[in-house]
Order: sequence, then C-alpha cells, then structure tokens
Amino acid sequence: GARGCRKTSRQVAMMKRNILCRFLLLAATGWLLAGPPAVAAPVETELTIKSASIDAIAKSLSLRYSLLTEHFESGQIGFTHDGLIALREPGALPQAMRAALELLVSEDNKDRGTMYREIARINGRPDWESNLRGVFAQRWISRAPHGWYYRESGGRWVRKP
Repeated sequence: GARGCRKTSRQVAMMKRNILCRFLLLAATGWLLAGPPAVAAPVETELTIKSASIDAIAKSLSLRYSLLTEHFESGQIGFTHDGLIALREPGALPQAMRAALELLVSEDNKDRGTMYREIARINGRPDWESNLRGVFAQRWISRAPHGWYYRESGGRWVRKP
C-alpha cells in the first residue's frame, strides 16, 4: 500500500543529496579534462549544470588547462581536496616563473569557485557549493594521470601512483 511510501522531508533531502553526488561524479568526469560533460542530467536529479555562464567558465578552464598541463606533469602544481589547484613548493621556483604560475593558478581557482557557486545558484541551492567542491575535487584527483600531485585535507601532498 501507499502507507510505507511516504518520506519525511529529511529523507527526501538526503535522497536528493545522494542523487546530486552520484550525478556530479558523472558530470565532473568531463569538466576539467574535456570541457563540459557530455552526459545529460538524469531527469530525476532536476540538476541544472548548463547555462551560458557555466559554458563560458568551462571554456575558460579548458583553454587554461593546456597552459597548466606541463606544471601538473612536473609536480609544480596539484589539485586540492576542495576543488581548487595550488602551487606545491612556490619557493623552489624562480621568481618570474612563480609569479606567472601564481597568476594562472589564481585565475583558474577564480573560475572554479565561480563555477561551483553558479551551479549551486542556478539550482536554487547555494548550500550545495561545498559539496560540489568536494565531489569535483575527488573526481579530478581520481582522473589525474600517474605522477600528478594532490593535497589531502590535512595539507600533505601526495603523488598519485
């Protein structure tokens, strides 16, 4: 019967959060390495990740990625646990190179933060921003090639095996 089918508002919220996380793991697959995801949002998620502003951010990230690749490969930069990128050992770089790389990283992180906020905003859920950061970070780290670095939440840098 219909008696056991009723869900509390907390259960519904948890279901939506779980659906969001599963979908974002799929969607994040393409964002950094290949631009906006080719996977369409499942109807049941009601999650919007397509908008003119998100498309512009994805394009900017994609273009900048080609400039950052050599720095990921050399270990000068890595992913962070909160969906950003960071310089690993800024003091080890010549000042001019460090300044140029800091600018690229800063621009990239600005776009990443804007993307997370925009996805949360267009879905009417600004409280999702933190979860979006974590989900995207996990996915990008998992898809990073062997030898790239990521920083754990405790601050320790780890080279991906």
